[in-house]
Amino acid sequence: SGAGHSWIIDVEGQVSDPSVGTTSYFPPSIDAVTPTGGPLVGGTDITLTGANFFTTGAVTVDGATCDVTSHDHEEIVCTTAPRASPSAVSVEVTIDLQSD
Repeated sequence: SGAGHSWIIDVEGQVSDPSVGTTSYFPPSIDAVTPTGGPLVGGTDITLTGANFFTTGAVTVDGATCDVTSHDHEEIVCTTAPRASPSAVSVEVTIDLQSD
């Protein structure tokens, strides 16, 4: 999980001791993905809504990269890659090695 990440503060060359503080956070969670389908050629913009997306991360649709075009704490928009055949897919958001 996102527990125990050390942080360092540097103000004009004065650096904090990394053992002084750590940060913990919840892993990402997806509440909805829209639309729920698209063409096999890809190029569909999908919107993921949820929580703990922070402002960086990656999205995959059945293991293929979904190119992120917009990203904030509660919503990610990405463009799907082409697929070989129609089927149900898994969608995964990965933030700092944590995923949902």
